[in-house]
Amino acid sequence: MPATSTSTPLTRGHDACAAPGQNWITGALPDPDAPVPMHPNAAGHANIARQIMEVLPR
Repeated sequence: MPATSTSTPLTRGHDACAAPGQNWITGALPDPDAPVPMHPNAAGHANIARQIMEVLPR
């Protein structure tokens, strides 16, 4: 199976600094200045799933 990256032009503008509702990445804490790991939110997971489905054989 080919490798796929979740950092593509499809994710630009959806980083943790994007406006609420546009961000696909969020911190583990609600404080935007907290030095915590970032994780995909529900919209980010949906985007990752779409990208994976595009490379899986049918």
